[in-house]
Amino acid sequence: ASCRKSVRGFPAQRAMVASVAAYFAKFAGSKAAGTPKPPLTHTCWSFLGAFAGIFVLGQIHAHIVIPTIHGPLLVAAFGAMAVLLFSAIKAPVAQPYNTICGNIVGALVGVYVVSIMEAIGYGDCFWFSGALSVSLTIVAQEHLDAVHPPGGATALIFALTKPLHKEHFLFVLCPAATGAIIMVAIAVIVNNLAAERTYPQWWWPKATPSPADVATQAAMPSPMSIVMEGECMQREVSRSTVETVETGDTGETTEQEPCDALNPVYECYLDKFAGVGGQAPPKPSLSESFFSFMGSFTGMAVLGLVDTYVLGPQYDMKVEVAAFGAMSVLIFSTSKAPLAQPTNAILGNTIGGAVAVIVVACMQYLGLLEHTYTCAALSVALTIAVQEQTNTVHPPGGATALLYTITPPMQALHQKFIFAPAFLGTVIMVGMGVVMNNLSPARTYPQRWLFDDSKKEAEPQVDPRRLRILSL
Repeated sequence: ASCRKSVRGFPAQRAMVASVAAYFAKFAGSKAAGTPKPPLTHTCWSFLGAFAGIFVLGQIHAHIVIPTIHGPLLVAAFGAMAVLLFSAIKAPVAQPYNTICGNIVGALVGVYVVSIMEAIGYGDCFWFSGALSVSLTIVAQEHLDAVHPPGGATALIFALTKPLHKEHFLFVLCPAATGAIIMVAIAVIVNNLAAERTYPQWWWPKATPSPADVATQAAMPSPMSIVMEGECMQREVSRSTVETVETGDTGETTEQEPCDALNPVYECYLDKFAGVGGQAPPKPSLSESFFSFMGSFTGMAVLGLVDTYVLGPQYDMKVEVAAFGAMSVLIFSTSKAPLAQPTNAILGNTIGGAVAVIVVACMQYLGLLEHTYTCAALSVALTIAVQEQTNTVHPPGGATALLYTITPPMQALHQKFIFAPAFLGTVIMVGMGVVMNNLSPARTYPQRWLFDDSKKEAEPQVDPRRLRILSL
């Protein structure tokens, strides 16, 4: 009673208690529904596209880029990009503008931050450079309508990899811009072969489609469906028949060149390249970008400090790797997205680590480990397949898988890689996401803890008299 009387007498204290209670109440999430598991046909196309994308990128890296400019093309960020471009193809963050512009922004920010840190004599403060690069990348992406999680990974890769610092702005051209353009091109070619896919949804985010355009695109068959229905076969028969046409009163006949039977297939395939149109989500306010910046900076700084001063020197483990740059963008800029929720993050990234370890071990057993880019493509593609069929799609998991397969020092960790960085680093980032995101009045993170929190049984109601102190 005396406590209640005391709180009644101090409005500021009452408001503070209510605010703290509301803050911690958001930790329970929004009880959001889950997402449906995709069919196996969707997963097959995702696997095919991701394998093709990473394999082609690896071959260009090995046979063109390395011999000519002596720099990298295939970096871990493209594992996360493959998940977006071939599994989450309808997401705004997966569209070409976001992919190319967002990845270039990440590279530019990383180069500028490292240059400034080196100029002021703190070039070796990698944890700070990494945190600042990723958080500034998020702010720039948000206000350019170009949010793209792998861009955060690209920024972090440059900040943490000292041999890359000498490349300066060449890093922006290759791998950031060149790799993103190649991946988008492969995504356009492969995705549109599937009956149920149209990629991109839009090329430019402001091109909002008319209802007629949307209806026309939805009704348009894919080339694969035409072939399966036998229409193409019928046209081939008609193509082989030479038509004769009477000309005028003379009764003479001339051969008429038949139309190309494959044109309808090519036309409907190429028409899908134009997309269905769309509009980017609205730009966040400056205050929300501030929360994105602070959340990302704090999360990446904690991760970097744990890596630098705890796990690295004492346990020979890593937690600050490229995948967490992409994860930071997801958790702190797109916190409502299904891909950013704890179940997807923790399980999806752990799956990426586990799949990569298994693939590398199998390739080594078979004596095929020297085929690095086949191994890399297989790791990323299998990661996507397992994520989809376990309903845990999470783009940074692709980056985790790719990092392990192309980085010999990571392979030296063997099974420890699954625990740290894959699992432990994700737990730290999710924890920081819960703590930092919920400081914003406009945010609730997570939206759900499990696969589908909307199916939970109603929790027992708390006696309102126990909470009366908060409403006085």
